[in-house]
Amino acid sequence: PPAPPLPAGLVTVRAPQSPARSLEALKPELEILLVPQRAGTDPSMSAAIEYRIVVRNTGRGDARDVRFGIYMTSASARQAADLQTIFANPVEQPVVAPFEIHAGSQIELSGTAMLPRANLNVMTIDGKPWFVPVLAMEAEYRWGENVGAPGTATAAHMIGINRGEGAKLAPFRLDGEPRMHPKVAERRVA
Repeated sequence: PPAPPLPAGLVTVRAPQSPARSLEALKPELEILLVPQRAGTDPSMSAAIEYRIVVRNTGRGDARDVRFGIYMTSASARQAADLQTIFANPVEQPVVAPFEIHAGSQIELSGTAMLPRANLNVMTIDGKPWFVPVLAMEAEYRWGENVGAPGTATAAHMIGINRGEGAKLAPFRLDGEPRMHPKVAERRVA
């Protein structure tokens, strides 16, 4: 049923927003998108991923002092625990100097991530050595007068050889000549 009418002379007054609530309304929201360009092995047989990363601020406030970390590992039975450990720690060595992303804006990063062969989880399939690289990314940021814990955005993607629509990603071989595959794709794992 509709609310009863107010007595004459009374008006509805909206309660003022608390400073904490208005700060939350202006909080940035960062989104991390990965576009792998090529992946495989380099001449030392280390795993390598050439990447393009887009970091978008889809929130209503500016993100400042953004510290961006990239970590490479390989798929394994302990992958979830490895990613949890990576994301539980602060970004101590950002891949670029801290930056700012205004609300509604984005920045792009590109480069090559490497993981030495000694650190790879090698799988044996049909007597041959294979691996599947995983790229984990973390952005820590501040906003407004935020002086407490920073905001964070994380993403982790498995990279494999693209075998076409609907097919599973293929792993990379470690025997034979070093090779960077131009037809790669990603699958988000965290």
